[in-house]
Amino acid sequence: MGLNPIPKAKTIRDQVVERITHLIVSGELPAGTRLTELGMANMLGVSRVPIREAFLILQGDQWIDMQQSQGAKVHVPRSNEVEEIFQVRMALESDAAALASDRHNEGSAELLRLAQQGRQLILSNPEGMTKELSDINERFHEKLSQDSGNSILIKMIDLMNKKTQMYFTVNITTKRGIEAWDEHIAIAHAIMNGSRDEAAHLTRTHIQASWEHFQSLMNQRH
Repeated sequence: MGLNPIPKAKTIRDQVVERITHLIVSGELPAGTRLTELGMANMLGVSRVPIREAFLILQGDQWIDMQQSQGAKVHVPRSNEVEEIFQVRMALESDAAALASDRHNEGSAELLRLAQQGRQLILSNPEGMTKELSDINERFHEKLSQDSGNSILIKMIDLMNKKTQMYFTVNITTKRGIEAWDEHIAIAHAIMNGSRDEAAHLTRTHIQASWEHFQSLMNQRH
């Protein structure tokens, strides 16, 4: 008789990585913030050993930068880094959509439900992006990657989406919001119908449109 594997509990190091990542993504630890092992150990209530181990992982994912003379700092993005993140997302998520459409199981209906929920919410909120809308958007893209069934792809997309969240503290206009949720609905339908090429194309153009909207918002600030 086969035995189910014992689920692995998260190590303290992994919990520290998750916690610091959340603090960076949420803006509680802004870009350029100096981090020390002792300071983070006191903040998180752990010893310095898991902090030291976590710093190495965070450095590998470019959440922090380590310099021998200055210690650790929250990563300060290069001028073209945001565009590069969107380019990677276009490649990864369009592949995920294609794979999800190949599988188009009953779980794919959840994509459509999330897309319709988001559209209804933004129609009732003329101020544009809210925390609730942001959460639904995050869940949509998370579900899209999960439906690909590719664990490596899921992990890579999760990292890119978290990095995107760092920059989308700006308000998304209602007009673009409605367009974006319409695009989500179209993507969900393509996946549910098993339309591989259409799902990939719609996902790529959706992320491209999000990048262009982000650029326009940044230009208005300068």
